[in-house]
Amino acid sequence: MKKKLAFILALALSAGSMTAFADEEIEVNGKYVAGTSAGTIIAVDVTWEDMTFTYTDGDKTWNPDTHKYDTTEGSWGEEPTDAVRSITVTNHSNAQIKALYSFKSDVAGLEHMIYKKVFLLDNAEGTEPENAPQFVNYFGIYGGGIESDQKLGTFTVTIAEHKAYEVDSEGYTMAASFEELETLLNKGGKIKFANDIDMGSDGWYEVTKDVDIDLNGYTLKGELSNEGANCKIKNGKITTHMAVLITNGGTTDVKNCELISSDGSAARVNNGTVTLTDCKMVRTSGTPAIINKSNGTLILKGNSVVSGKAALWGGTTVIGAGTYDFDPTNYVDENSFTIAKDGENWVVTAK
Repeated sequence: MKKKLAFILALALSAGSMTAFADEEIEVNGKYVAGTSAGTIIAVDVTWEDMTFTYTDGDKTWNPDTHKYDTTEGSWGEEPTDAVRSITVTNHSNAQIKALYSFKSDVAGLEHMIYKKVFLLDNAEGTEPENAPQFVNYFGIYGGGIESDQKLGTFTVTIAEHKAYEVDSEGYTMAASFEELETLLNKGGKIKFANDIDMGSDGWYEVTKDVDIDLNGYTLKGELSNEGANCKIKNGKITTHMAVLITNGGTTDVKNCELISSDGSAARVNNGTVTLTDCKMVRTSGTPAIINKSNGTLILKGNSVVSGKAALWGGTTVIGAGTYDFDPTNYVDENSFTIAKDGENWVVTAK
């Protein structure tokens, strides 16, 4: 844009003359054109220790009394750590990733241990390459045995971008961290664990929305308290040093789970209805493993196991098949079940 500048010269009828100048302000504008997005780059280093394990066969000694060989058991090492190796994953990506670990054995009877089957790593933004997010996992073998050098199996590390709140084919929304779990619990609905989740040393959550939680074989470290919702929990483990599961109302249906507390109850019913099917309730010290205090209903079904005694002070308790370290006679329908003492336990069996 051009503008003509008009200058007015004033001639003074005086002894001298004066020239006048005018200031012109010009607005300067910039036009923004967006650049191409960098996009998601997945760059991961996977390193591992030597994956050769040594199996030492048992020794054979002739026994003249039995006319047979006495054989000691073979092993994968003198110490348990001799058969453990580390796998390190380092994330250099601009996205959060999840690493999934699995092992397929080629040897009959060979068992294995993987410290974490799934682990999340933060993105590398804002870090130096030498300080990139990193996780060291551990893999070990035991049992089985070999008679010659051979391949033991295949260990697989699968790397994928972690996308929060993905929905699976069954309609469950995946949760991979406590922050994600808390967000989903606040909303209610179907939730499935993508890996172990830790609420923190004194972590607990009050459930107020109807939820269907599939632990998916993983462990929740923390306490859940049902405050009146319809709550379903299945397929995993919940562990804490406090009370594992508290109900103050609503219905709580737990299937195929381990509820383990080091210093509190595994299940405490203050109110509402709690049904435990094919569950194991364990308390290692402190208060009884299961408690029914006053107005609640506690139902044990399937093949339940209670280790840590019980305090059934009030409410209604119905006990079905299972193994219990307290006398359940007063709570068992003897028309449908038999009760037998087995050492320190009572075993309830369907007729």
